[in-house]
Amino acid sequence: MLENLKIAEYGRKEGSVIPGVLGYFIILEKLLERPGQVLSGGEQKILALARCLVGKPKSFLLDEPTEVIQPSIIDQVAGKLGELAKAPNLTVLLNE
Repeated sequence: MLENLKIAEYGRKEGSVIPGVLGYFIILEKLLERPGQVLSGGEQKILALARCLVGKPKSFLLDEPTEVIQPSIIDQVAGKLGELAKAPNLTVLLNE
């Protein structure tokens, strides 16, 4: 899974933002050594969100970001998306 995040920041001249992004999605920290293809559907969805953030986007368009995520972590993901929506220099558009 870590390789998925590293690819997203390939060519970055500044330092890595992966540790900061993992701070948003703590569940991913314990999965770093697992291959992306063995993650559950919800874990893959969270990885996709993290991979997008590694690219340091100016805007973030999300289509049903909590779909296929287990109910026990939907609140965590929704809370983090709320934090992202308040981040300076980042526009979040969400379709649920």
